[in-house]
Parts: sequence; C-alpha cells; structure tokens
Amino acid sequence: RILLAMAPSDHNTLYASIAAVSTAGLLGLYRTTDGGATWTAQATTPNYLGGQGWYDNSVCVKPTDPNTVLVGGLDVYKSTTGGTGLVQMTSWSTTSSSSMSHADIHFLGYSGSVFYCGSDGGVYKSTNDGTSWTDLNATMSTLQYQSADYDPTNTNLLYGGCQDNNKQTSTDGGTTWNQRTTGDGGYTVVDPVLTAYNYGQYVNGSCQRSSNSGVSYTEIRPSGASGGLFYNPFEMAPGDPQTLVYGVSQVWKTTTARTATSASWTQIASAATVGASSGVSAIGISWTNTSKIYVGTDNGRILATTDNGTSWTTTTGYPYVSDLAVDPTNDNVCYATFTGFTAGQHVYKTTNAGTSWFSITSTLPNIPTNAIVVVPQTPRWLFVGTDLGVYQSTNDGGTWASYNTGLPTVTIYDLKYKDGPKRLMAATHGRGCFMNDLSSALPIQLASFTAQYVGGGEVHLDWRTVSETNNYGFEVQRKSLDQIDFETLPNSFIPGHGTTNEPHSYLFIDSMVAANQWSYRLKQTDLDATVHFTEPITVTVLTSVLENQVPSEFALRQNYPNPFNPSTTIRYGLPKTAFVTLTVYSTLGQQVAQLVNEQQQAGYHDVMFRGDQLASGVYFYRLDAGSFTSVKRLLLVK
Repeated sequence: RILLAMAPSDHNTLYASIAAVSTAGLLGLYRTTDGGATWTAQATTPNYLGGQGWYDNSVCVKPTDPNTVLVGGLDVYKSTTGGTGLVQMTSWSTTSSSSMSHADIHFLGYSGSVFYCGSDGGVYKSTNDGTSWTDLNATMSTLQYQSADYDPTNTNLLYGGCQDNNKQTSTDGGTTWNQRTTGDGGYTVVDPVLTAYNYGQYVNGSCQRSSNSGVSYTEIRPSGASGGLFYNPFEMAPGDPQTLVYGVSQVWKTTTARTATSASWTQIASAATVGASSGVSAIGISWTNTSKIYVGTDNGRILATTDNGTSWTTTTGYPYVSDLAVDPTNDNVCYATFTGFTAGQHVYKTTNAGTSWFSITSTLPNIPTNAIVVVPQTPRWLFVGTDLGVYQSTNDGGTWASYNTGLPTVTIYDLKYKDGPKRLMAATHGRGCFMNDLSSALPIQLASFTAQYVGGGEVHLDWRTVSETNNYGFEVQRKSLDQIDFETLPNSFIPGHGTTNEPHSYLFIDSMVAANQWSYRLKQTDLDATVHFTEPITVTVLTSVLENQVPSEFALRQNYPNPFNPSTTIRYGLPKTAFVTLTVYSTLGQQVAQLVNEQQQAGYHDVMFRGDQLASGVYFYRLDAGSFTSVKRLLLVK
C-alpha cells in the first residue's frame, strides 16, 4: 500500500509512504524532487506503520515548507529535513493528553496552519506542527460500536464495546462517555436484576465481567475454549441472568455468571458438532427454558438444542449468521439474520424449534442485516439493524419499512430492547448510540414521509403507511426557522384507514409558501382522540430570483431525499439552452425510466422520480446535456 503527498509550495516534490508486502511494516518513506522522475529512500526506520501498513498509513507535507513532512501509522512522526531523521510526535498509549493522538492513523492534513489527525479514535489537532495536541472528540459521535446495552432501572446508564476504543460507559444517557480500557471492545450485556454486573470483552476469545458498573473487569473466559472469531458472541439467558452461553469454535455455558471463573463453564457443543469455518457467530436462548438454545455460525449453519446440548438439530446453507432472537412467548419460534448480499436471505424464521427455517426477508432491501429484536406485543413487532439503519415489521416479516427517523442511515451492529422501560437501543458503527422510546411510538408504521418544493411557492408532502392501528387521520403542521411552535395548516385533515395491514399513500399540497426554510410534521390522531406527532422534516423554499437564476456551469445535484420511498427530486443546472436527457438505470445497466428527453432553457430544473413500481435497491441517474454528462447514485428503500 502506497500513500502519496505533494508539497503545496513545490509541486515537483512528493513523498511516498510505502508498506512492505511481506510484513505490512515500513518499506520506506521515499521522496522525489523532480515530479516523480526519480525517487530516493529518505527513511526505512523507525517503523511507524508497525505491522499495520495495509490498514493505517498516511503522509502530509507542510504547506509552506516542502522539507517538513509528517507521517502516521500507529503514531505521528515528523521530519524537517525532507523525510530523514523522523521524530515521534505522539504516543497513543500515553496518559499525557497534549502528547496523545489515538492509534491507527488514516488521515493527516493542514487547514491553514492547523494540522489535523484523523484516526480510529476520531479527530485531533495541533497548532504547532505536531508538538502538542488537542482532542476534538468531546462533541463528536465517531465511536464505532460493536455492541451496547443499558441499565433497565436507569436508562441513563449505558455500556458499549467499541472498535479500538474498547469498553465505554455513560452515566448521562450518552452525552458523555468514559473509556475504561484500550484496544477493541465487543459484545456487551447488562444484568437486568443486579445491574452493577455487566459483561464485555476484548478480542480473540475474551469474556469479561464487571461487578462495579464498568469501573473494572475480570477475565472469565472458559478454560479450554479455543478458536473463534475476532469478536466471540455470548448471550445472557433472558429469563435467568445467571446463565451465560458463549461461543468460539465450541459452545460453552455457565449457570453462575456473577461468580464464574474460567473453570465454571461446561462445554455443551464441541468444535466438530458446531462445524464452523472459524467460529460461532450468533446465540439465542429461550426465555423460559435455559436448556433450549439456538446457535449460528460464520459458515451458514444453524444448530438448535432442547436438552442443554446433549443433542443438536442442524440446518445448513445460509449466509453468515449475524444474530438470533427467540420469541418471548413461544420458544419454538426463533428469528435469524444474515449478512452479505444474497437476495432473499436476510431474515429467516423457524416455528418448529429449528428443524426448518423459511425466509421473511420480503421487502427488506438486499443489504447486510446484523441484528434483530422481538418486541412482545400484539401484533408482534420486529426490528432489524442493517447496513442502512433500522427497519421494522408489524406483520411478522410480511413487509418491512425504514425506522430511521432521528437516526442516521448508518450501519447498525447491535439492537437491545427491554420491556420495562420500553427503550430500543441501536449501536452504530461510526455514529455512536441512539435510543428510541417505544412507549410513545406512533400507532402507524410509516414507510416514508417527504416534503418537496416543486416551485411557485408550492410544497408537496407525501407519506406512506405500511400498517395503521385505530388511525382516525392526519393533520399537517408547519413552522419556519424563526418560529418556536408548529401550527396546524387549515384544511389539512386527511382521514386515516382505521386498523389495516395494507399500505396506503397520502398527499397534501401546501400552496403559496413564502421563501424560507420550513419544518413539517404530521399530527396523527387515534380513534380515541389520542394524539401523536412524527419527527419533523425540513424543506427550503426559494425566492423567485433564485428559482430563475442561471447557473455558471452544468451541474447535476444529488437527489433528495436519498434514500427515498416512493419519490425523490433530482435537480440539475443548465448555463445555456441544451438538449437534455435524464435517465434512470439499474445496477445492471438496464434503463428503468427516462425522465427528460427534450430541449430545455438555461436555469435550474427539478424533476420528480417515483419508484412505486421498482424493487428496493441501488439505481443510477444520468444527465446528458450537450457535451456534458454526469452520473449519480440513488437508493430506493421500501
């Protein structure tokens, strides 16, 4: 792997930080002063890449001095003599904050005289070329959670295991987090009865217990456990917090979790029985019978036992099994999720204790699905964490809808739900943790809610429900940036459909809207007069001057919203009159829609595209205007 940096003050001077193929350590820091015609090795030591040059490697030149170069791998080093005599400027393990920038460095760069480092720990800055450092992460949500959990008696007390930031705790609902240890943290579970007890892990077979709310941890991995994945799953029995089941190449169980040592475990499945490629990847336990256990593997096997591992039922042929969730009211019912991009194979269900499984992927996009929880209500409520956020189903997987209001469209690695506080927790890989209060959830399942400015002071509000429960109807509310409260728009009431599992679409047109940035939300009313509100969405209404202005160059904008369902707006700009075609294609290059095919005047143009008749997935839209061509990607999720 080779990283390049050009000297801003001398474009003939470049540096190349090169990782060795065999060791992933430093092959050398090379320099050219003749635009790449010849190169000279300036340094082969110190090995600032460690053995991770395939993963973290960066180089940067000071804007005003072509001889000052900074490089990074595990730590930041600097040379003021053209790459020779590298001096270490940070230490990832130091307790001195002014000398610390987190390990695993991926970006180095200047903005003016301020130097920035982007690493597995977030963002750090230096105003003196790396001599001292300031941590900028207190107000950033960059933590990559592998797993997280919360105290059901105090939902402000949170725990998480993070990639390269190990165990994190928060006592204020996630406003601030305290990193307890370094390295990589994984699975996280809180004892719901004695909540000072929680369980976390380090990588490669670790399983650790805390009895003091995460202040310190003790290693309790089973003696004799071997093999397994980078993160090895363990599960607490939902009906018995003293029971833990742990998976590596084998499956282990303890019934004395609060006092367990490495010798307190019993092997209930051998490596030969498990038959994994590397290890167990998912575990599910019955709510009422701790001898009834489901296990998934990295090579697509699902095993089930009803007698504590004496015998196992095995089915095969699935993708990587990412999670298992046993139904709280019927332990013959279990749900499985799968990663990868195998169409139709993202959520499965068994109704006969694992003897056979069938797909309930239905309308879920063809994306990796990483976690699942079952909310025990009528109808049963399923949530899955995917690479595009959270999806929900209220008809047992018959249909799925995005549940991302207030949540970034980001990879979700773990979901936790507890029926007491009725909080759903989502652990994201890169944007921190999010909590959702399901006790006040809408009695409608929204597939989409969008607002689009179509010109002439007119905003179209478009929403679609997957299901409705006792829905009397909707009213539309609006407020501008300078208003504090929402106001209900006159004549905006639209009747609902009572209780239904059929999808329904709604449209309201807000006319004569003044130029401003507006927020809209739906006021939904139940048949018993209970009122609920959706999360607000925003739209910008332009003045007539902006609408009619002529751009200085051809431009194709990103569609909004994106992802979308069922409609989105594509905007493009023409600096002069041109013959325009705007076409939408599938990922296979097949044309699925031609939106424009005509001569158009100079100016900005907005075109609405609807995907009602298309399957969920990635599509591309292409603008051809004269000799100008541009292609962008859009994502339809239903």
